[in-house]
Amino acid sequence: MKTRFIITTRPEAKYRNPGKNYSFRVVNIPVSEIVSDRTFSLEDFHSFRADVLVFTSSVGASIFLEKFGRSALGNSQILCIGRDTAEPFLSSGMEVSLPETFDSRGLIRLIGSKFRGRRIALLRSDKANSELTDFLAAHNYDFMEFTLYRVKRIESDLSALNDTGCAGILMTSSFEASIVIDYMERERTRIPNLYAIGSTTAEFLKSKGYSVVGEVPNSNFLEALAEIEKDIGSNKK
Repeated sequence: MKTRFIITTRPEAKYRNPGKNYSFRVVNIPVSEIVSDRTFSLEDFHSFRADVLVFTSSVGASIFLEKFGRSALGNSQILCIGRDTAEPFLSSGMEVSLPETFDSRGLIRLIGSKFRGRRIALLRSDKANSELTDFLAAHNYDFMEFTLYRVKRIESDLSALNDTGCAGILMTSSFEASIVIDYMERERTRIPNLYAIGSTTAEFLKSKGYSVVGEVPNSNFLEALAEIEKDIGSNKK
């Protein structure tokens, strides 16, 4: 019997072989690439004198530590969107605060409950969704956004979507989802099961008229694959 597979669309810099046995193969087809932002100014960052630093991806966390070191963080409180993002800091022996749910809404609830009146710096990509900044602006927080890296679209061959062995595609950001939708509509491919990491990505897909089979609230790649395994295992077709 033909082994089914799941397509993931993570940038090469973010993808790690899951190293587990699933009832499906994982085929990663990046639709974007990560490029460091040379305009980031450590001087401007320090001039802002943030009380709280918010990181929303493991790439951003790693780029900051590798380029500037832990001393550049000063005495600021570090908030991370999830365990993967926190790992570079935890491995360096640093303390990190995590939200109850690993997504933008979890960060919003954490900031709203514990960090009112604090000066907040967001360190992330140029394609980050606006949910967090909209909240901070609406509630008059003193905050500043710093772009650590840029995410650029790349031309990718997603023709594997037409393969009957393709059991679904997992998208980890709204930007990735927009590229996949553009490809499916342009090439008129079959639409497999659509899986999304995070409510923001899921809602983006729904806003474009697509049904989401599985939504993983936490921003964790392995948890997403585990949920897909449950779904495929209970719906063998």
